[in-house]
Amino acid sequence: MHIYIIMLIISLVFAFVSEKKQKKCIKITFEILSIIPFIIVSAIRFDVGTDYLYRYASDFETIRLGGNVHNIEILFKIIIKICIFLFNDYESLFIVTTLIIIPIIMHIIFKYSKKPTLSIFIFFSGCYFFHSLNAIRQYIAISLILLAYKNVLYNSYKRFILIAIIAFFIHYTSIVCIIALFLRKRIIVNPVVLITLVSITLIFSNQISNFFDFCISKTYYNVYVNSSYNVGDLNNSAFILNFIVYIIFYAVYKKYKLIDDKKIAFFINMQGIAILLIAMGAVMSLANRISFYFSILQIISIPYVMYYVEINKNNVLEKKLLMCIIIILYSTNLIYNNVINNVDEVLPYKTIFNKYNS
Repeated sequence: MHIYIIMLIISLVFAFVSEKKQKKCIKITFEILSIIPFIIVSAIRFDVGTDYLYRYASDFETIRLGGNVHNIEILFKIIIKICIFLFNDYESLFIVTTLIIIPIIMHIIFKYSKKPTLSIFIFFSGCYFFHSLNAIRQYIAISLILLAYKNVLYNSYKRFILIAIIAFFIHYTSIVCIIALFLRKRIIVNPVVLITLVSITLIFSNQISNFFDFCISKTYYNVYVNSSYNVGDLNNSAFILNFIVYIIFYAVYKKYKLIDDKKIAFFINMQGIAILLIAMGAVMSLANRISFYFSILQIISIPYVMYYVEINKNNVLEKKLLMCIIIILYSTNLIYNNVINNVDEVLPYKTIFNKYNS
């Protein structure tokens, strides 16, 4: 785990310096320096992530030898063929996909976050970075959808739909993000609605499970049906974390009377959808993965909500308490998932330079 911690510290130091600089060229330089540690650690990894050899390296070799992999989307297949044409080595696939995922997410952080250092911490300790080492196809789609969300807030629907279409042909699950178009003006997923929907999901779990199994059986993801993958299990740590974040958002919204702020309404709605999907994970394992399309907005939404607390100089204690809660919450999440349980199998960390010695 030490390599990841070193990566995070170096990135945070450069990001902190960039926040303090006013001159644009210096600011951009330190932003780039902040991105590099994440790129290096991700790009040169070997057999890090559950699907590294089992899925991605295997699919690469199948296509390289003239075979066909039916259950991957067309644009990702094109990325594989480009890597075959240019490098003819499956390790290049992980370098190329890293150079898509990390720069896009970091660009969003530095361009749209009220506090990039906090965003980077959440990206890391929220396990999103570690998920990206495993669910590569989905995280290309997630990074694109994250880029597209700003278009929803600024009514650029055509751009959102265009980016969403590209994401769809990378990973079909991204189609669910179309719902974002209906969540931008006012709070729809309020606490009463959220608790009601979560309760319905848990009470009618069998019926919901049968319905989604039928739907999934008609898609590329039918491997999840009637297999060891389709084990419904409520991710308690994710549910608790996301629910606490939702409560923080709603409390700040009510306290500061932010009824006219469309951004915070959007963030609350998206956070609510993430919780609902995590609850649905109790009956459909794929729902947990789909929830990342919504919960990853935390890298932008948490600093945005914190901003309202910080600008009120009479709330110094509240600001410190809230920051402590977030740091403890996300640090605990990281330790529980990626240190104790090694979710996504990112430990031990190995590189392409020592793969034959592992």
